[in-house]
Amino acid sequence: MGFIPVTDYVLHYKASEFVPNRPTLLLIHGMMTDSTIWSRLLPRFGQSVNWIVYDRGGHGQSGNPSDTRSLQGFLSEMLSLMDALGLKKVHLAGCGLGSALAFEMARQYPNRVLSVALISSVFFLPEQDFGQSFQLLKQLAQLDPELLLEKAEADLFEESPGDYRSDFRRAFRRLAPACIQAELDWLLSTYSPARFNFADALSELKQPALVLHGIHDRLIPQRMSALFAACIPECRWFPISHAAHYPSLDAPNQTAELMIKFLAGIFQPIAIDRPYQRAILTFRQQIHYELDQKEHQKRLLTMHVLQPFAVRWNGHEIIGKWNQRCAKELLLYLMLHHGIARRETLIRTFLPDMTPAQAHNHLRVRISHLNKIFDSCADPSASGILLVDDERLILRAKPENDLLDFRQKLTRLLSEKHSVHQQATDFSGLLAIYDPACFSSFHGEWIDVMIHEIERDMGLVLQQLIPVLQKSGKRDLLLSILQRAHLIEPYDGYCDEWLAQMQSGIL
Repeated sequence: MGFIPVTDYVLHYKASEFVPNRPTLLLIHGMMTDSTIWSRLLPRFGQSVNWIVYDRGGHGQSGNPSDTRSLQGFLSEMLSLMDALGLKKVHLAGCGLGSALAFEMARQYPNRVLSVALISSVFFLPEQDFGQSFQLLKQLAQLDPELLLEKAEADLFEESPGDYRSDFRRAFRRLAPACIQAELDWLLSTYSPARFNFADALSELKQPALVLHGIHDRLIPQRMSALFAACIPECRWFPISHAAHYPSLDAPNQTAELMIKFLAGIFQPIAIDRPYQRAILTFRQQIHYELDQKEHQKRLLTMHVLQPFAVRWNGHEIIGKWNQRCAKELLLYLMLHHGIARRETLIRTFLPDMTPAQAHNHLRVRISHLNKIFDSCADPSASGILLVDDERLILRAKPENDLLDFRQKLTRLLSEKHSVHQQATDFSGLLAIYDPACFSSFHGEWIDVMIHEIERDMGLVLQQLIPVLQKSGKRDLLLSILQRAHLIEPYDGYCDEWLAQMQSGIL
């Protein structure tokens, strides 16, 4: 174990005893963890490998870089570590974000990389699929790290609990929110298909590659890793059973066995005859086509509340029994809360007067009903909108909701300063949209509270805006707003008082 200086911080690493003629493997961890992610894998290498693990900047026992995370910063850590240890060339293995860094290192410094093992690779992150979820993760990192930790454990590990997760929890709790946010931003900006075509980039890899992927990975499906492997010239691909995003923890024996054989050269590149070469070329061309098509596809869930009620999936209306079992109330709640809610929070909101057992049963029935509505959609992809586990519900879609947009605009009117004309125009637009009758088919105390908050805030904007309009002489705008604001006036008769003053010539 040791530390080396890297620019303005120190890098922590740990290495096995170096034995000549053994392959030397440098392992790179992913997001939200540190080098302890390899703790169950390293003992299984036995006498087969010289290994080095390290904590990337901002993780584990390493210091915090002062600059924003960048590719060159990530790679400079590896180069500094290799130089300090006198290593001219190494084999690389990485998981998640670490897999991306192993690939980038091999691509930019090919003379220093002998081979790459890419575990749980993340080379395809369409913004329409991952932008919303990554934004949620960034918010949770800042506002509720423990909820983010729960979500990460549910998403990244095999379902069966294991004591080894304690290493992950300790590593996560050492992280600063800014580090998580910066790496999420880097991943999405780097591996969006708009900027990174994996079919082209992976086909340029010169080194032998091993691609491993847990069959239960919920972040990146196993079939995507098979596509990645198909694009790499000298590659072998293996799915890891009983593993999710971190095979090194979920299935260390199988992972170690495959890596040892790969490093020993047992997995030779498969000889490909000319007809199969043409078939692979055709396959890669098909990937190009699918990537282009994917850019135009969306996972867009739209809910209209202030207009005639409707729910649409990628523009197609979902017809269902929305007025039964609080289906539309449950969906609206999820949309207003960034697409995620804990079961316990839903029980307090929807079923506060029931016993815990009754409440959990009723919530289960309501969730099942909502899922059936999604399953009935003509587009089969709608069946995967709602992700449900023992702790929470998550919308796997980009949600668009006119009520959420309305409330955000109202909040901006209260908090931001614009010209009087702009404020009046924006407020007139909200008055034209708002009709409390839109909520007549929605039920629940939380709905009543929300309506009260909306009308309270609109009344506050009205009280702030009317005197300003009067002083600025914008009589037409003043009259237009007062004539339409009776439903949200701060007290009965407020608008009529101002209208009477206008008619009598006092204003």
